Amino acid sequence: GIYIYSLYNTFDEGVSSSYEPTDRERSDLREEDANVEDSFTVLILGTDENDSRAEKEGLGSNDFRTDSMILATFDKNNDDVKLVNIPRDTLSYIETEGYFDKINHAHMYGGPSASMETVETLLNVPVDYYVRINMAGVVDIVNSVGGIEFDVPFDMNEPDQHDTSRIELEAGVQELTGEEALAVVRSRRVDSDLGRGNRQMELVEAVLNKVKSSGGLSKIDDLIKVVADNTKHNFTTKEIRELASYYAFNDISFESTQLRGTDYWNQSN
Repeated sequence: GIYIYSLYNTFDEGVSSSYEPTDRERSDLREEDANVEDSFTVLILGTDENDSRAEKEGLGSNDFRTDSMILATFDKNNDDVKLVNIPRDTLSYIETEGYFDKINHAHMYGGPSASMETVETLLNVPVDYYVRINMAGVVDIVNSVGGIEFDVPFDMNEPDQHDTSRIELEAGVQELTGEEALAVVRSRRVDSDLGRGNRQMELVEAVLNKVKSSGGLSKIDDLIKVVADNTKHNFTTKEIRELASYYAFNDISFESTQLRGTDYWNQSN
């Protein structure tokens, strides 16, 4: 009973401290406010923020670019989550700037709100919520669930979260630590940003499935701490409770795809 009471308080504190509402009103593409009891969308933003970069360049969390953008649709009717990866170099109209630029710059110009508006304009679908996570958050989330099993597609040699040492991995199915998982979703030297985007969606699915397992749920207090320290979102405590209870005890399937396009070269640069 004491543990449950403590966990309840930790949950409230963790969700509240990481809660950061946007200045957006309801999506123009919706007639009514979004509700987690129905189907809704979440824009998952992975930034290239780390402590050394922030200190060296004097940047705040909203000043970083998004190396990962995944629009997740939680479909209550079909009990599935549809993931759409948006490549970071997608040419998109950024309303706050009034011109077309790479979509990963939107966050640097106007934080989560600008990213949400840009994705909504690009795909013509409502973007209801956002979750932003930095590099330390990826490492800590994977570690908090005890690591994840992942099929590494090729040998990798990538910087760690602090850019101070290297993470080396061999190809094949293996159990990844947080640092190793971050290396997998940052790497694009062998394939491309498109390949990296697919791995990022695979990581999201692997983490969610691990959290649903008994091992993941038993470490929920560790996960709450990670959320408090390394993420920002615009979900209320009540909404997250409802989401957790529904998706923890229902069989959810995942469907992943990636936005495709054609190359464009700007002659001036």
